[in-house]
Amino acid sequence: DTGSSDLWVSSEKFSPSVSDTWQLLTTKPVELIYGQGLVQGILGSDESCVLAEPEPLCVRQELLVATTVKDLSLGTFDGLLGLGLPGISHARQDFLQSLMKAGYGNGHLCFSFSLRGEEAESFALFGTCSEVLRQASEETGFPQQAAAHLWVQHFFGMQPGWWLVSAAISSNGTRVWQGPDILSISLCEISAMMLFFVLYQQRRLFDLPWRPRSMGRCRRCLWQTCHILWDFLQGIFLIFLLTCAFLILVTVAVHTFQSEVTAALDTGTSFIVIPPDDFQQVAAAMFGARLKDSCVVDKTELLCACGIAEEANPLDIRMDGVLFRLHPRETFEIKAQVVLNGDQQACRSGFATQAVPFWILGDPFLRQAVVAHDLRGNVTVFPRQVKLDDDIVLAATFSKLSWIPPFSSVLLLSAICCRRSRPFRTGEAAERPLLSA
Repeated sequence: DTGSSDLWVSSEKFSPSVSDTWQLLTTKPVELIYGQGLVQGILGSDESCVLAEPEPLCVRQELLVATTVKDLSLGTFDGLLGLGLPGISHARQDFLQSLMKAGYGNGHLCFSFSLRGEEAESFALFGTCSEVLRQASEETGFPQQAAAHLWVQHFFGMQPGWWLVSAAISSNGTRVWQGPDILSISLCEISAMMLFFVLYQQRRLFDLPWRPRSMGRCRRCLWQTCHILWDFLQGIFLIFLLTCAFLILVTVAVHTFQSEVTAALDTGTSFIVIPPDDFQQVAAAMFGARLKDSCVVDKTELLCACGIAEEANPLDIRMDGVLFRLHPRETFEIKAQVVLNGDQQACRSGFATQAVPFWILGDPFLRQAVVAHDLRGNVTVFPRQVKLDDDIVLAATFSKLSWIPPFSSVLLLSAICCRRSRPFRTGEAAERPLLSA
């Protein structure tokens, strides 16, 4: 668990009384509190080994023998090996420090995790930093030079604790009230602008050196009718352009999240944990209008109807210029025996909210990457193969250009106002050359 730095094991699996190398360190009970759950027991030290290949990693290590475990299921594990940094350890020397002291890694110890779920076997790798980086590059097919190289932030002062890194997180929501997205709105406005330009060129017909006094009554009536029709069409298209601009501005302002955040890389968390201040904005950007009618927060976890996974927008995480895209269709997992709105099967979204001062990138993110942890205070993140949907790429491209339609509408409005501030006078038109008109 890279989100903690202590080693503990259940008393049901390990009894100090049958170990000849056990040493009790304190008679007082020790308690470890996690984001969810706690353990309590006796603290001592013993020979502890990670059963690695080709040789186990063995050190003498402080550990807690847990006699009480609350809100943590021991159905799939018997204890926890913390691989965080010393700042969040209750022991005088954590497991990673013990490995370094024992000479593992030749003074440059690194480790990485490859989390694959049910599709393949997951594993952890300990070794020299050069070997760990090489293996991560080979597994992902991503060159080491192009990976994200990040310094661990000393969030707790001079003594680091979590594997905290900086990341740019965004979600570009493209749906407004289940209506047209930015792409279709922009195309409609561009078409309207082209028609507007054609009609504007037709306006030059009215600048011909016609003298109303020499016109017949029918001809003068037709001439005035054309002016009235032109003013009407001009108003209609102006309203259309401004409406499109308003919809785009509402889309960008309400359904888009973008922020630079501090995030902890935590293999012991099953969610992307988001602070409350950001959670509502992120959820709205990803799920839009379906957030209200198809999602609910159960304690801290966001549950949604499984059927909306394809409609939701992805969450983009950029680290050192490298993009990691999390799409709900990949993070959704069915939650058995739970339904929403009476008949919709509920899914775990992979997102949760908790009162923490930073984001926590847990299992949904770490399945998309291989992270090499360097005990000197940096991490290298290798993305697995990322497939970008064409519609997502187009939406993201047009969202970056969404300032063009509002700007063009304002520009056209200014041009129309200037045009109408100079009323057409037939006497001047008759005196001007046709070219300058």
